Amino acid sequence: MEPITSLIPEDSYATAQGDSARQVSQDFLAGVLGGCVAQIITHPLDTVKTRLQTPSFAMRYHSSTVNAMCKIPVRSLFSGLTPLLVGQAPASGLYFAVYELIKTAALMHLPDQCYAPIVHFVAGGIGDVVSSAIIVPTEILKLRMQTYDESNGAKRPRMLQEARSIYATSGIRGLYRGWFATCLRDGPYSAFQFLFYEYLKEWTFSALQAPVNPVRVLHGESRRGAATSEERTPTLGQLIPGWSSLSREAQAAIVALWSGGLAGGAAAALTNPLDVVKTRLQLNTVPVGISHTGKVGIAEMTKLMWRHEGFKSFASGVLPRTVWMTAVTSLTFAFYEASRVYLQGHWLGKT
Repeated sequence: MEPITSLIPEDSYATAQGDSARQVSQDFLAGVLGGCVAQIITHPLDTVKTRLQTPSFAMRYHSSTVNAMCKIPVRSLFSGLTPLLVGQAPASGLYFAVYELIKTAALMHLPDQCYAPIVHFVAGGIGDVVSSAIIVPTEILKLRMQTYDESNGAKRPRMLQEARSIYATSGIRGLYRGWFATCLRDGPYSAFQFLFYEYLKEWTFSALQAPVNPVRVLHGESRRGAATSEERTPTLGQLIPGWSSLSREAQAAIVALWSGGLAGGAAAALTNPLDVVKTRLQLNTVPVGISHTGKVGIAEMTKLMWRHEGFKSFASGVLPRTVWMTAVTSLTFAFYEASRVYLQGHWLGKT
């Protein structure tokens, strides 16, 4: 049986040295596929989360995830999907390409693998900050379209219409409103996500390779009529029905599915307060009943939320966000890792 750890190959570091441009292209394309497919499937949960973090909608839905899902029209659940994909495709590709590039370079030059968790943490944060230059403008457009109030009969907003409106009133800075808050949320989120993910992925592959209790295998009868046997020590992966017959891509996707889901869900719960502040800033939404003019900064928004809404405001949308990020990261990593393995064998393997 082929060593399981080679399915998502760390030995691709050598390949990256020999053909780094092709390796980066592979990571970029795999990231585009993984990010876009996952976002399309899980976008309704993101819409629910965003509305629950907006005070006017939260009051209408009584801060209930189930209530929000029942009351939001199906069409509105997919509001903002177009700008999301416009930004998500290049941003997701850049995100994974930068992460893999930094991780590869660092692990090649560090003397001890004990530094690997630090590398994963830092590389994850940097990858997200770099990709935020693309994702922030489309994130703002997505949020404005997701919080469109269909109950008042207003015309449904369009992506280009919203972009022109923001640019006309605030210029290019308006499209990057909340950029620092986005980095403050997504940097730590991605750092924790990759830290957890790489650990869970390595642990899973190690567990699949670990030998289990020896088993005695019968070979039939010998010349003397007695059954012969020998003792073998199979790995856990060999004992799981059908596992050995799966393709490399399928094995990579299955491991990434559960590792990515747990990592993304845990990171999302830890960074939810940052996500609430970021959403309020980009929508310029202060607590209900507060009279405030002009733009609000991160510190002032945090103080207003704490003073007038208390700690619970920072937990707004934590359930749908955690469920959403668990789903989106599990699918993202599953498609990403399967695509990497496929491209490694069908593209990078070609000369």
